[in-house]
Amino acid sequence: MHVECDMHVECDIDGIDPQPLLFEFFEKVLRYAADRVSLDLETVGRVIVVSSDRFGRAVNSIKAGATYTNTETTIAGGKTIPRFEGGSVVSDIVLQCSLFDDLATVFADGLLSTTWDIDQQHALYLICHEFGHALDHALRNDASEMPDPRNQPFAIVETAQYYGSIVLTELAACGNSASVMADPLFKHSVQEAGNRMAVCARQVKHYLDHSEDYSPNTRTHVACQGAWLNMVELAKLYGTAFGHPDREKDIRALEVDLLTGSPLGDALASFSVVYPRWDVWSLIEELIPIWRSYGELWSVRFVTHDGIDKMEKMTHRG
Repeated sequence: MHVECDMHVECDIDGIDPQPLLFEFFEKVLRYAADRVSLDLETVGRVIVVSSDRFGRAVNSIKAGATYTNTETTIAGGKTIPRFEGGSVVSDIVLQCSLFDDLATVFADGLLSTTWDIDQQHALYLICHEFGHALDHALRNDASEMPDPRNQPFAIVETAQYYGSIVLTELAACGNSASVMADPLFKHSVQEAGNRMAVCARQVKHYLDHSEDYSPNTRTHVACQGAWLNMVELAKLYGTAFGHPDREKDIRALEVDLLTGSPLGDALASFSVVYPRWDVWSLIEELIPIWRSYGELWSVRFVTHDGIDKMEKMTHRG
């Protein structure tokens, strides 16, 4: 069933006939989350709360063809899609109903509990993270979205624009919602990011080790994506770590383990200082040489020969 309330909250949950009390609960959680990240709810349009089987349909109802995370290791808890309305950016948001299930007890009986387990902390953070994206789009007055390059011949600039913009928007959203990231949840997030990076490394290695099974273009895109996704994972962690010296030290140590240095941390720290006054393409240009370094983790280089971008195998690192 598709129902609305005064806050433009919609509910499309399998097997649920939404009643006013349910919408009151949604509003209570959403207003609390907006207050935690200092988001003006006037910059939010539709908020659609859905069951997992209807998530893709809801995203498509906002913007046909919009992508969202749906992999073996990660399924999106939410998706924020910005648009211009009257010269300003308004964001529409899709949220998994399971987030609200986790928060039911801490928001029970009109009182906000002071005791939160890790799942409840994570649920609130995911909502605040999507609001962090909405705040980012509003602050930068930017509703642009780079086209997905993965179905095209590999091109360094196009892939950098696509993945680099993800690095930047995740850095911003995590920074905007960092106040909600409690220390136990931060430690949990570091572990989960490490797990996803390990899975990514195994996937890239599989494609590179089985050249007979995949086209050169596919293998190049997978390795390219793997390098950028390492940077995205670290950008999320850096976004919640800047301003917390102990956290930042831990994330820089994680990056040093990969590259024997923390060039991404250096770059993102400088970007954060001038946020939200970003020239996005200039910042992405600064990320490209760092991406090349992450590509070398797979013992490959991304190069241009005779005007054609391609991947070549390295005989040695350095």
